[in-house]
Amino acid sequence: MALRGTGAKKHRKDMAELIPTAWFVDLANLLIFYFLATTSLQKIYGFQSDLPGAERTGAAKEQPKVPTLRLQDVRMFFNEQEVDTDQLSARLAELGLSGKTGEGKVVMLETGGSVGYQRYYQSMAAITAAGGTVGLIIDDNAGKEGGDGKKDGSSK
Repeated sequence: MALRGTGAKKHRKDMAELIPTAWFVDLANLLIFYFLATTSLQKIYGFQSDLPGAERTGAAKEQPKVPTLRLQDVRMFFNEQEVDTDQLSARLAELGLSGKTGEGKVVMLETGGSVGYQRYYQSMAAITAAGGTVGLIIDDNAGKEGGDGKKDGSSK
């Protein structure tokens, strides 16, 4: 009887040692190679946009008015006047942004409503092509409000 008990313990010990774990390592290596390959094949699209650094001055100066481009649904407003794409390019050329430096090159871009990505990036490209730097106006309450501007999303 003593032999029978020791054999059962030995059999249980052998079963514990035979748990296959090598496939975990193989799977981990395959996932690492997959993610390395997919991230290295990713192409970057867009254009370079350099934002000016902030400078502090001791005396309070009157801030010059920064040109603002606002995209609202299918309409486009440059300094509160409605323009189309050709008029926008002409207005940006009149500003002479390529000859300016620092904060003089900044054109603020604000969006509202449902603006398509194509119009958004076309506007950014037009500002950059004119020699300007794009500054984005971000509404902190955009995610909290409904599309009609009401915080609770009601239509009252």
